[in-house]
Amino acid sequence: MAAMKKLLISALVAALAVFVGHAFLKVKKLLLVNRELPMKPLNCHYLKNIEFGAEDITILRDGRAFLSTGLKYPGMPSFSDEPGKMYVLDLLHPKPTPVELKIKGELDLHAFNPHGISVYTDEADDSVYVFVVNHPNSKSQVEIFRFVEDETLVHLKTITHPLLHSVNDIVAVGPEHFYATNDHYFHSETPHFLTVILGLPLCDVVYYSPEEVRVAADGIQSGNGINISPDKRFIYVSDILDHDVDVFERQDGEHLLFIKVTQFFFLFNLKSKISSLACLKSFRWFFTTPCYVCMNGIMVAQE
Repeated sequence: MAAMKKLLISALVAALAVFVGHAFLKVKKLLLVNRELPMKPLNCHYLKNIEFGAEDITILRDGRAFLSTGLKYPGMPSFSDEPGKMYVLDLLHPKPTPVELKIKGELDLHAFNPHGISVYTDEADDSVYVFVVNHPNSKSQVEIFRFVEDETLVHLKTITHPLLHSVNDIVAVGPEHFYATNDHYFHSETPHFLTVILGLPLCDVVYYSPEEVRVAADGIQSGNGINISPDKRFIYVSDILDHDVDVFERQDGEHLLFIKVTQFFFLFNLKSKISSLACLKSFRWFFTTPCYVCMNGIMVAQE
């Protein structure tokens, strides 16, 4: 009996050692700790008013960009007790300066915690709708605003749904229509950690409209950035844990058809790209390192 007990304990210790070793190598691979990215010195200047980092940015065709700041996310460091804020930035100005947007309407600004954002311009009347993923008190919901010219966001609607349980980013395809990524499946820490270590693709992309809400694509380890092609034909989804971008084609009825996957070797998000403006390069390290916006070869950065 004693020999059997020792054998069982030895087996458990060996299994635990294997699991810990696997977990260590998995985390090392996920975070790309051995990768070095060459940095090119560019013409940069500091963006004032964004002391605590911008989580997301989306750009209009006229060169104005919206930024969400002050995200407080479970497991990530937070450097300010203030609620999150929204800013607008004119990228075509020689020295762009973020301007805080006033928010009007029925919204608890004390609990405002903005994450991913997107904009939709209604071609019928040129109205600009701003979609913001919001995590008040660790919940997950989507806020829809209308942008008015006096640097104000007018709150129109709050959207919640069981399928929108851990929304990271969003791409608007209509005044009240969007695709959203969920970045984790379990909300408690232990099962979430196990899904990451075991590489379980339990996350998905959700399509929302006032008429229906459904899973449009699944089999994703951790859905992060999401964006749409200029011709509105393709949806791009960043799987931050798998270091790749999944490409889907929009079908009739807003169904997504998987087309291909493109592998990358860095942690990244997917952001807007317009005409002569280069796209945002968001190499963020736990939301503490700089976000960069390149414009015609000139980089504007928060350091």
